[in-house]
Amino acid sequence: MRTIIVDDNPITREIFLNNAEEIPFIEVTGSFGDVKEALIHSQINKVDLAVLDVWDGERNGTYLGEQLKDLNPDIILIYITGPDELSLALESIRLTAAAYLLRPYQPEDLHYALDTAKLLSTKRKRRVYARTFGHFDLFIDGKPTEFKSSKAKELLALLVDRQGGIVTNDQAIGTLWDYRANDNASQSLYSKVRKSLQNQLLEMQVDRILIVTRKGCSLNMDELDCDLYQLMRGEEEIKKHFYGLYMVDYSWAEYRIPGLERLVNGEKG
Repeated sequence: MRTIIVDDNPITREIFLNNAEEIPFIEVTGSFGDVKEALIHSQINKVDLAVLDVWDGERNGTYLGEQLKDLNPDIILIYITGPDELSLALESIRLTAAAYLLRPYQPEDLHYALDTAKLLSTKRKRRVYARTFGHFDLFIDGKPTEFKSSKAKELLALLVDRQGGIVTNDQAIGTLWDYRANDNASQSLYSKVRKSLQNQLLEMQVDRILIVTRKGCSLNMDELDCDLYQLMRGEEEIKKHFYGLYMVDYSWAEYRIPGLERLVNGEKG
């Protein structure tokens, strides 16, 4: 979740930043002591979560929350408050916020508040579904996606097949271009393909499904579902849609078919 913190106390911001580093689903994109700077940032950049001081020294901090809501109605708000501001914080939560943090808060309090924000975000997320039986396709809100790059689509298919496991850069190159040497040219080509996938998912506002690190990438399994996962969960209805075909456009996917056939037939192992 792309996150900003707005608090005129630099120590409070530093404490939050240090704790947020340990939370994998939080990406802090801005730390502000000034409300105007936070608003400018939020006008230019998409913000999923804002952690705000309930009182900015001059006015009720919910004013900023209202401004951010105007920019992005789906933004999630968490307020930081002191004991003497608690009644104000509770009113803010009732109106607009997901949670509040009472100073001095402990790391576990922050984790709980952020987990609450993540749960709320998950409930609001757009529906993303991948079809793997037969051809591979990605559906967003029930509509099929037309990919600008066939290799970007194949990379996404590979990540779906790995079920949230990390696909290293070398593994991706070896799978998508098994006929090429893993040299600088191949690595550069892969970087362009991965960037193309990132950009297209961002354009479709579903970029949260992709997790990218320096060494590789994976899928956020909380953000999408697919027929493969439904079958592996044991959902009976999905068995009717499997006819022995799985990601037919990709030869590297053939290995999975025998296992899927055993699941459909109710066999173990």
